[in-house]
Amino acid sequence: MKRVSHLFSGATVLVAALFLYSFINSVSTANNKHIFDGSEEIESSSHYKFDVINALGKENLVDIMVCGSGPAGLSAAIYAARARRRVLVLEGDIPGGQPTKTTEVDNYPGVPYIDGDGLVDTMRKQAEGFGAEFLGDSVTKIDVSSWPYKVFTEGGETFNAMSIIITTGVSPRSLGIPGEEKFFGRGVSHCATCDGPFYKGRNVIVVGGGDSAIEEAMHLSLYASVVTVLVRSNKMKAAKIMQERIEGYPNIKIKYNTVVKEILGDNDGVSGVKLSNNTDKAYILPVSGVFIAIGNIPTTGFVKDIIDLDDGNFIKVKDLTFETSVKGIYAAGDIVGGIKRQITTAVGTAAQACDVCDKFLTEEVGLSAKYVDKLSDSYYKNFKNFGSDPFEVKNITTASDFDKEVSKDDLLVVMDFYTEEQELPGASSTIAKNYAKKAKFFKVDAKKVSDISSKFKVSQTPCRLVFKDGSIVARQNDFKDEKGFCQIVDKILEDSSTMIMS
Repeated sequence: MKRVSHLFSGATVLVAALFLYSFINSVSTANNKHIFDGSEEIESSSHYKFDVINALGKENLVDIMVCGSGPAGLSAAIYAARARRRVLVLEGDIPGGQPTKTTEVDNYPGVPYIDGDGLVDTMRKQAEGFGAEFLGDSVTKIDVSSWPYKVFTEGGETFNAMSIIITTGVSPRSLGIPGEEKFFGRGVSHCATCDGPFYKGRNVIVVGGGDSAIEEAMHLSLYASVVTVLVRSNKMKAAKIMQERIEGYPNIKIKYNTVVKEILGDNDGVSGVKLSNNTDKAYILPVSGVFIAIGNIPTTGFVKDIIDLDDGNFIKVKDLTFETSVKGIYAAGDIVGGIKRQITTAVGTAAQACDVCDKFLTEEVGLSAKYVDKLSDSYYKNFKNFGSDPFEVKNITTASDFDKEVSKDDLLVVMDFYTEEQELPGASSTIAKNYAKKAKFFKVDAKKVSDISSKFKVSQTPCRLVFKDGSIVARQNDFKDEKGFCQIVDKILEDSSTMIMS
């Protein structure tokens, strides 16, 4: 009987303990709720720092901070702003990056010939057209001890960034000799792939003894008559297989123990170099091009203590995500280790990094369209278009508003149906701008205004309906086919009597 009594007593204590735990847990849960307005409560896990709620009340808030304004930074800005993210670009010491030092670019797809300044200027205007903001400042430090991350600048600004894309690039090592800076872009180059075709039938030199120098020489051999590789010591640092490979090129010569003392030239560009070695006095070698391949210096000093770098101080990234060792921080372009340093590569890596970054903001941070207004007081004050873009697609919330807009006037009316799970792409406002005074664009939450969805048989999202005089004249479910949609609208405008269904 005593045994039963002890068991009963133990069970009573256990039940009481469980009740107390449940009570404490419920109180804790209640305290973890953050209220946006009087009607809506969002529960947040206090242990999970990547939560949009934690961005409330922060000053100088930015969705995506892009550090660097070369092709990678500009590409990231274009993709980020096009997705309607609040993106700020810190331009750095060289706005536009390395292409601004290149006289001609002829290997950028779709643009046969353009100067470097012209290319980056076009890219910048495109980013600004989508709403990206630029600041003539440089990043000096990033604090990742809390989120949003704090970004400090040379000009004394402090920003709170929900995500960061680093595109600060590299600086080619220079020889530091007379004539080098004077003739840069007029015979002095750091990129055989970029400038090799301009030296057909000419004599050129490559300065350096590593793998990159041999790669430069082999590429130049396709164009130049003679390529002379100048090695400072009595042997190359390049891998043995690279040295063996270069032996198969009859127009490549190697000079060891040779140092460039000066680069010579005139108004037409480089005409020769002054050289010296261990045995002979200084002499002049006539050449038209000087390609310097003695390595690059990555601009990673400001992140060396927070992000994993490789042996060359380039940023390590995870697979094809371009995410660094710190979640929410990405890298693209020349700053990434192990990739070919070309404009096309920079643009491609930035596009991929921005896509993954955007998913991070949506899926992990919870930064969806319905929360953006809640952060309006926190955002960086110079986001000029914030909340005031005349082409921002307005939301239809009631059936009466829908009917009013559809039958309001003779303009085409485009209704974009979406759900919270399938948000609208940022291109809608861009298309709206293209059809100003010809069509009006709206968006409709298919779940919240379900009677409208049912009436027009919208069974999947996203879905775009085009109305003319109150009747549907076009339907589109593939939002990625923007060109196809524009062709449909153009056809309707051209012939208002044509009924197009797709």
